Amino acid sequence: MKAVILIHGFITSPKDFNPIYEYLYKNYDYVCKVVLPGHGENDKYKYFNVDGSFNVCLQAYDKLKLEYDIIDLIGFSLGGALATYLASVRDINKLVLLAPANKYLRIGFISAFFKKHHEFHRRYRALKKKKDPRANSYAQKMLELKTNNKISIKMALFKLLPHYNLHNLKVFQKIVKRCNKSLTTISSQTLICWGRLDQLVPYKSIRYVEGYLKDYKEVVYTDLSHLMLKSINISFLLNDIKRFLSE
Repeated sequence: MKAVILIHGFITSPKDFNPIYEYLYKNYDYVCKVVLPGHGENDKYKYFNVDGSFNVCLQAYDKLKLEYDIIDLIGFSLGGALATYLASVRDINKLVLLAPANKYLRIGFISAFFKKHHEFHRRYRALKKKKDPRANSYAQKMLELKTNNKISIKMALFKLLPHYNLHNLKVFQKIVKRCNKSLTTISSQTLICWGRLDQLVPYKSIRYVEGYLKDYKEVVYTDLSHLMLKSINISFLLNDIKRFLSE
């Protein structure tokens, strides 16, 4: 019997994982969606707290372990940091970390975005000048890049920022601090994914986490931002996750 635990991000919900639910329901006997305190549909974010966040993760695992032999774990952003904690203190089979926020506040993501857009535009113009049909693919890449950026900005302005108050930010910081303080060598097979256009999590977070991983594969996506699974054209990301979990 096999189960998978999902831990969502800060001021988000288990909907973070919508694109992979179909695969998970077909390949696991049970899909456990951890909901952090204050993050339920009818909850208020003022109930977000440190101890409760760790407790719901531990309780979810301990309950599943009574019935399931194999437990995999997927965490996104803050959920990724919590996943590294859970994998340090419990026996996790396979671990998927999507932009784990063990380190945060990235400086320079705006320049990274414009650098990538300039690269696509330069290649588009060069191929267009030669009447090369490959120019269309770079036009599409520029469109996807802009669309993903708009999705991230809309999410930040209307979903995240209204709840970025002092209380929630302090809880976020304390959770990450406790996660990092509790990290030990993680023996789980691990897939760690990060996008070069991530607005929150710097690459040093990936390197930091990898220092605790015994068996891992790192995949860096040149065109993805922090909201990895909410982006468009993520077939390559989904395929990497599915392949890793199916191996």
